[in-house]
Amino acid sequence: MHSGYQIDAGVRGDGTRVVIKRLRAELRDRGDLVARLLAEGRYLGALRGEHGVLRCYETRDSPAALTLEHAAGGSLVERQATPLARSDAVQLFRGVSNAVAHAHAHGIIHRDIKPSNILFTAAGETRLADFGIAVRRGARSTAEGWEDIDIGTLGYAPPELLRDPSTANTESVDIYELGALLHEMLLGATPHMMHGDESELELRARIVAGATRDLTPREQSLPPELRALLDSALDPAPERRPQSVAELLALL
Repeated sequence: MHSGYQIDAGVRGDGTRVVIKRLRAELRDRGDLVARLLAEGRYLGALRGEHGVLRCYETRDSPAALTLEHAAGGSLVERQATPLARSDAVQLFRGVSNAVAHAHAHGIIHRDIKPSNILFTAAGETRLADFGIAVRRGARSTAEGWEDIDIGTLGYAPPELLRDPSTANTESVDIYELGALLHEMLLGATPHMMHGDESELELRARIVAGATRDLTPREQSLPPELRALLDSALDPAPERRPQSVAELLALL
């Protein structure tokens, strides 16, 4: 989650463990950040914690805070500390994809799909979390009352999100990020890595310019359908990617 947030443990009246997400005290008068947090609460509320999306139990306006499901099983970051079996990676990918498809069915584009935003319950069920930079399909993201400046996680974000976040508002953004997630789970690296003494700014510029994904030594071990899926999902041109999660999963 964004470093500007404070995350606290809590318990609901029925004894359910939860987490409280709020802005750090020094940021609570930032109207743009308050608007972003409340927008996240609206998106999560619309998705109702179904199909593998993290549940939001309550959104409070003043001070702005979200009461969220407690995912006791940690994140995908910890699970990737040891390489995932290919079958486990594909199964997890399907679960995350279903959550993304549920968001798309409600007109919501996540835009920040990455291992730290894939959480697990104590029972091992997948939860897609952190809709902090999500946007309504087709809407300029500034419509929520905050400016999109330099958003998107390098290594997972598609070229169009890094280039102009205010117009990166279609399903193809999430299709690319799902491809990047699967790439890392299968091959142990993000689709674009720094070359030699390349800086982050240079890597960003290379991605924005439309560089194709880096090939890794493990690439040859993948079956053809998985290589084809990665090539398709990670195409620099949005119009050449699968245009829905269903179309993406059909490549499996």
